[in-house]
Amino acid sequence: MSEQSVLMERRDNTALITINRPETLNALNLATLDELSQQVTRAAADPEIRALVFTGAGRAFVAGGDIADLNSRQGLEHYQVFAERIHAVLRQVETVDKPTIAAVNGWALGGGTELVLCTDIRIAARSAKFGLPEINLGLFPGAGGSQRLIRQIAPCRPRS
Repeated sequence: MSEQSVLMERRDNTALITINRPETLNALNLATLDELSQQVTRAAADPEIRALVFTGAGRAFVAGGDIADLNSRQGLEHYQVFAERIHAVLRQVETVDKPTIAAVNGWALGGGTELVLCTDIRIAARSAKFGLPEINLGLFPGAGGSQRLIRQIAPCRPRS
Protein backbone atom coordinates (compact mmCIF):
# COMPACT_ATOMS: atom_id res chain seq x y z
CA MET A 1 0.00 0.00 0.00
CA SER A 2 1.16 3.55 -0.66
CA GLU A 3 1.58 6.32 1.89
CA GLN A 4 -1.07 6.86 4.51
CA SER A 5 -3.59 9.50 3.52
CA VAL A 6 -4.05 10.62 7.14
CA LEU A 7 -1.15 10.93 9.55
CA MET A 8 -1.20 11.40 13.30
CA GLU A 9 1.79 12.78 15.15
CA ARG A 10 1.90 13.25 18.91
CA ARG A 11 3.31 16.58 20.02
CA ASP A 12 3.39 16.53 23.79
CA ASN A 13 -0.28 16.15 24.75
CA THR A 14 -1.65 17.08 21.32
CA ALA A 15 -2.50 14.89 18.34
CA LEU A 16 -1.62 16.59 15.06
CA ILE A 17 -3.85 14.92 12.46
CA THR A 18 -2.77 15.74 8.91
CA ILE A 19 -4.73 14.94 5.76
CA ASN A 20 -1.85 13.77 3.57
CA ARG A 21 -2.94 13.76 -0.08
CA PRO A 22 -1.21 16.92 -1.35
CA GLU A 23 -1.37 15.71 -4.98
CA THR A 24 -5.18 16.03 -4.78
CA LEU A 25 -5.14 19.08 -2.47
CA ASN A 26 -6.10 16.63 0.30
CA ALA A 27 -9.41 15.75 -1.32
CA LEU A 28 -11.58 13.31 0.62
CA ASN A 29 -12.44 9.87 -0.68
CA LEU A 30 -13.79 6.84 1.19
CA ALA A 31 -10.33 5.50 2.09
CA THR A 32 -9.25 8.89 3.45
CA LEU A 33 -12.45 9.20 5.48
CA ASP A 34 -11.83 5.73 6.95
CA GLU A 35 -8.26 6.67 7.89
CA LEU A 36 -9.42 9.97 9.38
CA SER A 37 -11.96 8.11 11.51
CA GLN A 38 -9.31 5.65 12.69
CA GLN A 39 -6.92 8.44 13.71
CA VAL A 40 -9.66 10.35 15.55
CA THR A 41 -10.62 7.14 17.38
CA ARG A 42 -6.97 6.51 18.25
CA ALA A 43 -6.43 10.05 19.55
CA ALA A 44 -9.70 10.07 21.49
CA ALA A 45 -8.80 6.80 23.24
CA ASP A 46 -5.32 7.96 24.27
CA PRO A 47 -5.54 9.41 27.81
CA GLU A 48 -2.30 11.35 27.27
CA ILE A 49 -3.75 13.32 24.34
CA ARG A 50 -5.68 16.37 25.47
CA ALA A 51 -6.49 18.05 22.12
CA LEU A 52 -6.72 17.21 18.42
CA VAL A 53 -5.39 19.57 15.75
CA PHE A 54 -6.43 19.00 12.12
CA THR A 55 -4.43 20.33 9.18
CA GLY A 56 -3.57 19.51 5.58
CA ALA A 57 -0.29 18.63 3.89
CA GLY A 58 1.01 21.00 1.25
CA ARG A 59 -0.86 24.09 0.11
CA ALA A 60 -4.40 23.05 1.05
CA PHE A 61 -6.33 22.11 4.17
CA VAL A 62 -8.90 19.95 2.37
CA ALA A 63 -10.15 20.88 -1.10
CA GLY A 64 -13.40 18.94 -0.67
CA GLY A 65 -14.51 15.61 -2.05
CA ASP A 66 -12.29 13.77 -4.51
CA ILE A 67 -14.09 14.63 -7.75
CA ALA A 68 -12.10 12.09 -9.79
CA ASP A 69 -13.18 9.39 -7.33
CA LEU A 70 -16.80 10.53 -7.48
CA ASN A 71 -16.74 10.60 -11.28
CA SER A 72 -15.28 7.08 -11.40
CA ARG A 73 -18.13 5.73 -9.27
CA GLN A 74 -21.20 7.10 -10.96
CA GLY A 75 -24.53 6.25 -9.48
CA LEU A 76 -26.75 7.01 -6.56
CA GLU A 77 -25.45 4.10 -4.46
CA HIS A 78 -21.90 5.52 -4.34
CA TYR A 79 -23.17 8.98 -3.39
CA GLN A 80 -25.25 7.47 -0.60
CA VAL A 81 -22.29 5.46 0.73
CA PHE A 82 -20.03 8.53 0.55
CA ALA A 83 -22.65 10.78 2.19
CA GLU A 84 -23.23 8.33 5.04
CA ARG A 85 -19.49 7.93 5.63
CA ILE A 86 -18.63 11.64 5.58
CA HIS A 87 -21.59 12.40 7.88
CA ALA A 88 -20.39 9.76 10.36
CA VAL A 89 -16.78 10.97 10.35
CA LEU A 90 -17.66 14.66 10.69
CA ARG A 91 -20.08 13.83 13.49
CA GLN A 92 -17.27 11.88 15.17
CA VAL A 93 -15.01 14.96 15.00
CA GLU A 94 -17.84 17.20 16.21
CA THR A 95 -18.61 15.03 19.26
CA VAL A 96 -15.13 13.87 20.33
CA ASP A 97 -14.65 14.45 24.05
CA LYS A 98 -11.48 16.53 23.62
CA PRO A 99 -10.98 20.01 22.18
CA THR A 100 -10.59 20.05 18.40
CA ILE A 101 -8.75 22.70 16.42
CA ALA A 102 -8.64 23.31 12.66
CA ALA A 103 -5.32 24.80 11.54
CA VAL A 104 -6.30 25.97 8.06
CA ASN A 105 -3.26 26.49 5.87
CA GLY A 106 -4.85 26.99 2.44
CA TRP A 107 -7.93 25.91 0.51
CA ALA A 108 -10.81 24.57 2.64
CA LEU A 109 -13.56 23.85 0.15
CA GLY A 110 -16.67 21.68 0.33
CA GLY A 111 -15.89 18.86 2.77
CA GLY A 112 -12.89 20.87 3.97
CA THR A 113 -15.09 23.75 5.07
CA GLU A 114 -17.49 21.22 6.58
CA LEU A 115 -14.61 19.65 8.55
CA VAL A 116 -13.55 23.11 9.79
CA LEU A 117 -17.12 23.77 10.95
CA CYS A 118 -17.03 20.58 13.07
CA THR A 119 -14.09 21.74 15.18
CA ASP A 120 -14.22 23.76 18.38
CA ILE A 121 -11.53 26.29 17.43
CA ARG A 122 -10.53 27.50 13.96
CA ILE A 123 -7.24 29.16 13.16
CA ALA A 124 -6.68 30.20 9.57
CA ALA A 125 -3.71 31.61 7.70
CA ARG A 126 -4.41 34.94 6.03
CA SER A 127 -4.14 33.11 2.70
CA ALA A 128 -6.81 30.53 3.65
CA LYS A 129 -9.84 30.32 1.37
CA PHE A 130 -13.19 28.84 2.39
CA GLY A 131 -16.15 27.89 0.27
CA LEU A 132 -18.94 25.48 -0.51
CA PRO A 133 -18.61 25.30 -4.33
CA GLU A 134 -20.63 22.09 -4.76
CA ILE A 135 -23.36 23.98 -6.61
CA ASN A 136 -20.93 24.32 -9.54
CA LEU A 137 -21.08 20.50 -9.85
CA GLY A 138 -24.84 20.27 -9.48
CA LEU A 139 -24.48 19.12 -5.87
CA PHE A 140 -25.13 20.68 -2.46
CA PRO A 141 -23.06 20.69 0.75
CA GLY A 142 -24.02 17.14 1.64
CA ALA A 143 -22.17 16.73 4.94
CA GLY A 144 -24.15 19.28 6.94
CA GLY A 145 -22.22 22.34 5.79
CA SER A 146 -25.23 24.50 5.03
CA GLN A 147 -26.69 23.84 8.50
CA ARG A 148 -23.39 24.14 10.41
CA LEU A 149 -22.43 27.31 8.55
CA ILE A 150 -25.58 29.12 9.65
CA ARG A 151 -24.94 28.15 13.29
CA GLN A 152 -21.21 28.82 13.22
CA ILE A 153 -20.63 31.93 11.12
CA ALA A 154 -21.34 34.45 13.89
CA PRO A 155 -18.64 33.09 16.26
CA CYS A 156 -16.11 32.93 13.40
CA ARG A 157 -15.26 36.59 13.08
CA PRO A 158 -11.80 37.57 11.85
CA ARG A 159 -9.45 39.05 14.38
CA SER A 160 -8.45 42.65 13.71
